[in-house]
Amino acid sequence: MKVLSFVLTGAVCSMLFFSACATGSKVAQVSTDVQPVKSVQTVQAEQTIKNASIAQNIINFGAVKGKVWQLGKVLDQSDAIIFNASKLDPKKFSDIYTIQFNDSTASGKAAPNRYTAPFVLGEDDMLSFQTAASTMMMGIHTPDGLTETEFYKLLAQSERWSIEKDHFFIYTSDGHILVFNEFDGK
Repeated sequence: MKVLSFVLTGAVCSMLFFSACATGSKVAQVSTDVQPVKSVQTVQAEQTIKNASIAQNIINFGAVKGKVWQLGKVLDQSDAIIFNASKLDPKKFSDIYTIQFNDSTASGKAAPNRYTAPFVLGEDDMLSFQTAASTMMMGIHTPDGLTETEFYKLLAQSERWSIEKDHFFIYTSDGHILVFNEFDGK
């Protein structure tokens, strides 16, 4: 009786296993998802490459540091201009939306408040900002196309950066491009 029970149990288990394999169920798929184990040397080499990429990004970012940049335009996902500083009244808005970087924080003037925000550089020109702290003045005038709150939101959504001649670009996660120009203080 014990032998018959053992044979029946084995037969049922075999039928279930082969049935699962034939239907492509998850039981059969689990065995194909095994990833090869990386050696310590491979992991160390990958980390060295990542660190070199981050170091190169920091070196390249040196061209941005020490300068004051002023937001000239904001482009949306379809490259339409949603903010254009050249169309603003220079008597009211000559010094808004500036940014300057030191080793770990960015600071500048929004519209009308001054702000500071920690930032992080990563590999592949990655740039991200933490929440900005700002003064709490009430603005008499608001520039067309971009409120101060929207400016802070765009900074918070930053993913990467680039520089080309006298233009500094910040690209956001939702497809906006912030185009900054060197600010001459006028």
